Amino acid sequence: MTILRPGPWLPDLPEFENPGALEALNCFPLTAQSYGAIRALIAQGNALTARCQGAGSFRGIDGTVFNTAFDATKAYQWDGTAWNDVSRLVGGAYAVADADMVSLTQFGNFVIAVNGTDAPQKWEIGASSNYAVLGGSPPVGRFVCTIRDFVQIGRIGGAKNQVRWCAINNVEGWTIGTSQSDLQDIPEGGQVMGQVGGEYGTVFMERSIYRQTYVGSPAVFQFDRMSEYLGCCCENSIATYEQMTFFLDFDGFYMIQGGQGIRSIGTQKVNDYFWSGARAVNPSYLHRVQGIVDPDAISYSVIYPSVESTDGTPDTMLIYHIALDRWSRVEIDVDYLFRFLSSVGYHTDNIDTVITNTDATAYLTDSNPFFGSGNAQLAAFGTDKKLATFSGSNMAARIDTAEVQLNEGGRAFVSEVWPICDGGTLSVDLGTRDLPTAGVTWNGSVAINSTGFCPFRSNARYHRARIEVAAGGTWTHNQGIRPKFMAAGRF
Repeated sequence: MTILRPGPWLPDLPEFENPGALEALNCFPLTAQSYGAIRALIAQGNALTARCQGAGSFRGIDGTVFNTAFDATKAYQWDGTAWNDVSRLVGGAYAVADADMVSLTQFGNFVIAVNGTDAPQKWEIGASSNYAVLGGSPPVGRFVCTIRDFVQIGRIGGAKNQVRWCAINNVEGWTIGTSQSDLQDIPEGGQVMGQVGGEYGTVFMERSIYRQTYVGSPAVFQFDRMSEYLGCCCENSIATYEQMTFFLDFDGFYMIQGGQGIRSIGTQKVNDYFWSGARAVNPSYLHRVQGIVDPDAISYSVIYPSVESTDGTPDTMLIYHIALDRWSRVEIDVDYLFRFLSSVGYHTDNIDTVITNTDATAYLTDSNPFFGSGNAQLAAFGTDKKLATFSGSNMAARIDTAEVQLNEGGRAFVSEVWPICDGGTLSVDLGTRDLPTAGVTWNGSVAINSTGFCPFRSNARYHRARIEVAAGGTWTHNQGIRPKFMAAGRF
C-alpha cells in the first residue's frame, strides 16, 4: 500500500500535491519522517500580581541557581516552590510600560535588568535579598546584553538609536571615556529593536542589522552593517542559540548563522501563514510576539496573539526545529516563555511541596521537574500568571496530509486507512473533492478498529487525510497513513 507521510508543515504552499503537511497542530517535528507529541502545561507555585513581562534563569559562580520574573510593578525570585517579592526597596514600584518587557543579562554574579523606564537594576547571586539600582549612573534603556567583558544597554532614553557600554570588566563603571566605557549612535536603520551578546554583538534596528566587534581602544567596538534592508519588526522575537540568532521582520522569519550569513527560515513555509493565514498575527499586538529557544528540543518557538485574540494574549505558538528545518504549531494561551533552570530535583519524598495531590497530578515521572538541580527546560507563565512547565500529559494532536490523486488521472475508492503511529487513541477523517475548484468535503472522523485500520467507503478524485490523536495518550512517532484503495474510473 502507498504510504502518505505528512512531511514538513508547509501552509504557504498549494494544497494539491503539497510536498508536506497541510496541518501539524499540537505536535513537534521530531524526525525527518515523523511528528512527536507536545505535553500540556502544568502550573505550579503562586501567581504573580500581574502578567509576566520578563523572566530569566541564571547560575552563579558557585553553581547557585537564580530564577527571576517581573510584572509591571514588581520583581520576583523563585525559591523552588513559590515566587517571592524582591522588588527594590528604594524608588517605589516599577513602571514597565504595557508594550515593553524587562530585558535581563548576566555578568559574573550580577544579573542586570532594564525595562526602558526605570533605572537599571542589579541582583548579586548569593548575596542580594532585593533588587537595587545598578551603580555608576548607567543610562535608562530598553535592552541589555553582555558582549565579551562589557555590559551594553540599547535604545537609550531619547536616543533610541544609541547603544552604550560599561567600563571593561566593570559593570558599575559608566563614565564615558573611562576604561573603554563609551557609546555609539547608529546613524541608519531607525531605532534599536534588540541586541544579542557573546563573543561579538549583534544590534537589530528597524531597517538594518549591525555586527559589533571588539577592537580595543580608542574605538573599542567596530560596527559593520550586515543588512541594508532587513531589520526586526518585533523586538521580542529575537532569540539565540549557540552561533545562531533568530528574528522576525515584516517579510518573515530569519536566522543569522555565525554572525554573518542571513537566511530565511520561513519563505514558502510559514511566513504567509503568520501574516495573513487562518491564525495570522493580530497586528495591533506585535509587542506581544515573543521568541525563545527550547534548550531540550533545540528549537525556536514563537508565541503570538492571533486574529482570534481580542485582548492581545498570545494564543498560538510556532515551533521551528533548527536541525530539521521544519515547523509545526500549537494552540495554547500563555503570557510569556522563558528558559527555566530547576533549582530542586523533585522525587516521591518532596514533590508534594509543589503538587498537593500527587494522586491527581498530570505530571509524568520522566518530565523535567523530576530531574536534578539546574536542569534547563522551556517554561511559561500562563494566563493564570503562574509558572508552568510542559510536563503534563500529551495534548490532542492533528496532522493533515497533502491532497493527492491516488489513482493518477482518475477516481479512487478508499476502503481502509491505516494510521502509522506507535500509540495513542487514533482516528482518521478523509477530505475529498472532485474538482480543484470545489470545496473540500470531510467524510467524518472514523476511529481505528481492533485490526488497526479505519474503515471507509470514499469515492473521489482527490483525497487528503486528517490524523487525530486524542489527548492523554502515550505515543512518540506519528508517520502518516497507509490508504487501501482501488481505481474507480476516470469520471
